[in-house]
Amino acid sequence: MAITKLGPWAWPTLLGPFLPGWALVTWAAIAGDEQSLSAVVPFFDVDGWALAMLLVSVMSAVIAFHLVVVDVLLLRLRLRALPTGGRAWLSGLLAPVATVLAWAVLPTGDGGARTVLTVALGFVIGALAVRLVLGKRPSA
Repeated sequence: MAITKLGPWAWPTLLGPFLPGWALVTWAAIAGDEQSLSAVVPFFDVDGWALAMLLVSVMSAVIAFHLVVVDVLLLRLRLRALPTGGRAWLSGLLAPVATVLAWAVLPTGDGGARTVLTVALGFVIGALAVRLVLGKRPSA
């Protein structure tokens, strides 16, 4: 089955990695301080929330980039079709978790080239893992 429109693939691939991070940062900003648990949330730290949202957004953009690269590679090698529908959304939402899990199992660096390699490899392994596990094989 050939995909005639890229929207069903692009939306979950490009937006999916952002949603869990944004939700987690917002939840932590609201519930993280016991004083802000009141109904009006008078002590909400907007500066801290905005900085955390910026950092999470940068990381999510890198994850989304790696999802696109892995999708094109797997499509080119005819190992997986472009994911669409629920599987695409699920893999997009789980990509940040897979990336963190990849970093947890990779050896840590001592600050230098090995650390950079570990971080980069974690992004690739996380994207590859979710696409291989949740992706569909291309139809013949």
